[in-house]
Parts: sequence; structure tokens; C-alpha cells
Amino acid sequence: MNQVLKLNRQNFLEHSLGYLLAGLASFAVEYTLFLALYYHFGLPAWGANAVAYTVGLSINFMLNRKSVFKALGSGHRGLGSQMMLYVLLAGANLIITSVLINVLVTWMMAAIAKLLVMAIIVPWNFFLYKYVIFSPRKEQ
Repeated sequence: MNQVLKLNRQNFLEHSLGYLLAGLASFAVEYTLFLALYYHFGLPAWGANAVAYTVGLSINFMLNRKSVFKALGSGHRGLGSQMMLYVLLAGANLIITSVLINVLVTWMMAAIAKLLVMAIIVPWNFFLYKYVIFSPRKEQ
């Protein structure tokens, strides 16, 4: 029993670290693109967020699926199922983050609002990735 807990803890820590590294990589792309679209190209905050979020999301999906959770092969949901769940989560996140950013930019700089909103979604995304989207199939 103690060995199982030790393996589960190690697995959780490895996934957490990998998730954070993948998140930092996709964050860098998403945040830089958001700033460019908002400040340089003059898109409204919600529009810049939608484009940047979609690009960051694509990078994040690939990194988490292949490198972090290694959710490939017969022991996991198929690519189509994973993508469907991921897109549903992404849609919900996009709506929530766009609304929050649009509200927050009335009180603070868009760059700060984007950082705050991104930090808010990190924890729930990790648990949904690990335990729903990229989780191994249950034994039947």
C-alpha cells in the first residue's frame, strides 16, 4: 500500500512539473501574441484574447498529450475523444477568460488583467487534464 501511494505521489509530482513547464511554454506564446494583437495591432481585448488563447491552446494540447501525460495508445481515450473534451473545456475557458478580461481592463492594464485571468484557470485545467481528458481508461 505504501509503495502504491509513493508511486501515485511521484506520478502526480511529475505530471505537475510537466504541466507547469508545458504551461509556461504555451503561456509565453499566448501572452506575447495577446500583447502584440492588443497593443500593436489595436484589437479589442476580447478579440486579442480569443486569437492568442486559440494558438496557446493548440500548443498546450500537443505538449500535454504527448509529453506530460503521455496519453497515447490503447490505454487512453482516442485522439478524437481527447480533442472533443479539450475543445469543450477550451470553449468554456475562452468564454470565461474573455468576459473576465473585458471587465478587468476597465480597472487595470490589459497586460495585468491577462496575467491574472491566466493564473485563475491553471488549477482547474490541471485537474481536468489529469483526471478526465488525458486520464488512462478504467479497467472494464
